[in-house]
Amino acid sequence: MQLVPILSQPQLPADERVVALRVLNSQLANQEAKAEAVAAGAAAAVVALLLGVSGSEGPTNGCGGGSSAQAGGGSGGSDGAGSDLQQQLCCNALEALCHLRQGRAAVVEKAGLHALTAALGSVPDAASAALKAFAMSADGVAHMQQSPARVVSSLVDALGRVNTPLAAARDIAAALAGAAGTETGVVEACGAQVPAAMVALAQRVLRFKLGGDGGGLLAEVLHEACACLRGICHHPDGKVPVMMHAGPSLVNLLKSSSDPESSGSAAAALRLALEEPDARRKLEVLLTPQERAALLGRLPDVPPAYKYVVQIPTRT
Repeated sequence: MQLVPILSQPQLPADERVVALRVLNSQLANQEAKAEAVAAGAAAAVVALLLGVSGSEGPTNGCGGGSSAQAGGGSGGSDGAGSDLQQQLCCNALEALCHLRQGRAAVVEKAGLHALTAALGSVPDAASAALKAFAMSADGVAHMQQSPARVVSSLVDALGRVNTPLAAARDIAAALAGAAGTETGVVEACGAQVPAAMVALAQRVLRFKLGGDGGGLLAEVLHEACACLRGICHHPDGKVPVMMHAGPSLVNLLKSSSDPESSGSAAAALRLALEEPDARRKLEVLLTPQERAALLGRLPDVPPAYKYVVQIPTRT
């Protein structure tokens, strides 16, 4: 992998750096090429370049201390559209490398999660796709939870920015769903207000017709938002927060959505949440018994403490 030493040159002109990144991305087309690139140190070179071009500094607490901004210090590499293009190409390369376990480890070692979360503000499409690749594996989720980059909070913040496009929002929702796949992840997701963020994302989508131009992407975003809520509801700590923040929106979606995939995820999220007595009480305010039966079918059993009110008889 002869491109790695080239990308590591501090004074490489910006146009030559772009060409080298394009060639690198074209070479990462299969698992063998990705493994070769990881072994050659591509992750370290690309992360250092991304940190330098974006003007971000890696963490100074010893996590991933091998990266620095010096690789991005070449001439003309940090202004305007040229900077965004280089960041996009860097994120594309990191996404490819993150499909391998050793690639994810190499990216984390060089402060790659910090670099990717910093890039969410300037190239959200490419950065969110790379973070989604991280969140699709158990070791990637563990790296995200242990990182000082506050990945989950950074993803939620990115969803709230007006310049975050729908394709990036879709990948962010998928990444958050992956990050919330463990008990620790659910607690972190609820603390970062992920349920409320998914509701806001769904409301953004539902302002448009799912069947019109771009309807396919809109439906994908809505599905990922509902799937994220459904995933959080698989864990006891997520049921009440989802019902509290997203219950009314899930009910409205279930009543009105013409997208069967999203409706199915919404129904599954509600059914999972209703295993918790406090969550079921909240649903009783939103739906009549007839509506519950029609929309959700037979609900799961609840603990006896909810079914029965024990009255101790008194003497008369």
